[in-house]
Amino acid sequence: MRVTWPGGWVGLNEAFHVTDTASPKVTSLVTRFTPEDLITLDGWKALWARSGLRDRTVRVYRLEAGRELRDRLRWYGLLWVLRGLGRAVRRYVMQPELRTLVNSMVRALVEKTDDTDPANRQAVWVAMRYALFVGRK
Repeated sequence: MRVTWPGGWVGLNEAFHVTDTASPKVTSLVTRFTPEDLITLDGWKALWARSGLRDRTVRVYRLEAGRELRDRLRWYGLLWVLRGLGRAVRRYVMQPELRTLVNSMVRALVEKTDDTDPANRQAVWVAMRYALFVGRK
């Protein structure tokens, strides 16, 4: 906000934990990346309310891997996405510590739905969501 002109807009894209009580797996995973506590949507909304901004808006979204991939393809093109995917796979294969980290992240944040129903064979991100916060100075 400090560098925004009066009347200018401020926006944040922030992840948050769905509930106040995270599973031990999720808590240990998050503390690997940040020393801070997990913040819930209510916590983010309280921070946003105290921001001093006017015309505040909050929109919440689910993390959807398929949608994210589709959007990247549309925004950046197939060649860019394939190059990025190739680099990611190479690093995953060549770096055991990265493989361990990625595997623990997936186990902590993704829950598979009922495999007996083909319509439900997608990964559901159960622990996290993200929200867009917009307001005017």
